[in-house]
Amino acid sequence: MATITNLRAYVAETVSYRDFWLALAGIDLRNRFRRTSIGVLWLIVHPLAFTLILSLMFHFLFNQPLQTFSVYVFSGVIFWAWFSESFLLGSGSLLNSQMFIRQKRLPLIGYSIRTAFVSLATYLMSFVGLIAWSLLMGNSPNWLWLLLPLNILLMAVTLFPLTVISGILGVLYRDFQQAVQIVLQALWFMSPVFMDKTVFTRPELRVWDQWNPISSMLELIRKPFMENELPSVHSYLMTVGCGLIFYVIAYRLLRRHEDAAVYYM
Repeated sequence: MATITNLRAYVAETVSYRDFWLALAGIDLRNRFRRTSIGVLWLIVHPLAFTLILSLMFHFLFNQPLQTFSVYVFSGVIFWAWFSESFLLGSGSLLNSQMFIRQKRLPLIGYSIRTAFVSLATYLMSFVGLIAWSLLMGNSPNWLWLLLPLNILLMAVTLFPLTVISGILGVLYRDFQQAVQIVLQALWFMSPVFMDKTVFTRPELRVWDQWNPISSMLELIRKPFMENELPSVHSYLMTVGCGLIFYVIAYRLLRRHEDAAVYYM
């Protein structure tokens, strides 16, 4: 098996097993909704139900406009599910694949690809529900919606190394998944997932908002989708910059621990 130090050979070997990774991802998707009554529609029903609960609460308590705020919340909820799954599902991506890892030595990054593909697929299916709900709430499509596929692709590329990082740390430190849940709970309330963006433009929170990659990635969706505006250059730079940092960390972890990871399982 090629090692990560020989990056070209490593990537080539990973790509050569693409059918295997995609087959595993397909199994994960099927098992996720196996024997349920409405199947993948839960990916729309669940975030929509949560959106309605939050939107109605904020509507009656804080006079938030139901139509626009519900779309705002829906877009945040489905992104948060994607973001958090990069950590939570990623942390188990290697441990849950140890039966394959023990049988044949393949590039470990492939098992992270499997998990990242499942997370992306669930987000895209949820995004269909967001589009339908937005149209139902009276929003009209515009040419800026053409940016959405490219922005989602950029977000997918940025979030992928988080799955790799979490997978390795989940093997090395069995408390990682539990600890990261606490961090994610804090980030949920400290990011404009469902809280109005104006809250984070206050002077005491402005710096945090500017350097919070979650805010930047949410803007890549909300600006063209809801506000008919181009995302700011800052949001693109933050997303790309964080992605580069994540890839450097993932590369270093793979280089140091890939060969020994199986002994921690």
